[in-house]
Formats: sequence, C-alpha cells, structure tokens
Amino acid sequence: TMMGPTEKGWDIEGLELSRDFIEEIRKMDLRGMARGYYKPTLLIHGTLDELVPVDVAYVYQDIYGDNMQLDLIEDANHQFRSLKWKQQVYDSSIAFLKKQLSEE
Repeated sequence: TMMGPTEKGWDIEGLELSRDFIEEIRKMDLRGMARGYYKPTLLIHGTLDELVPVDVAYVYQDIYGDNMQLDLIEDANHQFRSLKWKQQVYDSSIAFLKKQLSEE
C-alpha cells in the first residue's frame, strides 16, 4: 500500500522509492520488454496482491507460454508478509532452481 509521499519519493509499506524511479517505471513497457525471453521462468504471485492484480500473472503466462512456471500463493499479499507465505516462496524457488540445474 502506498502510504504517501516522503521528502524523496513514496513510502510503499516501509520501502521508500524515489520519484524518479516511480516516473521511470510508469513509462516502461514491461510487457513488451518481457517478449522475446524464452528461457525457463518462475513467477510467484500472491492471490491477494494489493499492488499488482493476480490477472497480471496470467498476462506473463501468455507471453512466456510453456517456459513459465506460475506458482500462486493463496491469500498472499504483494510482499508475502507471513512466515508461511515466505516459506512457500523459498520452497518454490529452491525446487525451480534444482529442476533447472538437473536439466543442464
């Protein structure tokens, strides 16, 4: 949740992002930048992400196709602010990396 402006930028749940960063990210075509990447990809997304709707995960799934593994964490928010959710992120990431390393 954006808590509001600070002297240098914005307070987003205790993370201060500069105004320049916010303006730069708004101008970027993130979906367009994602196109053309065909290596294995893991996207972990909370189903109750308050900053990035879960539907965005499906947009990236359409872009990456079979090269993307989508792991949804039920009821998790944007920063996975629960020990259970963080553990799920770690477990999913480690399993993905082990799979990638075993396929090399």
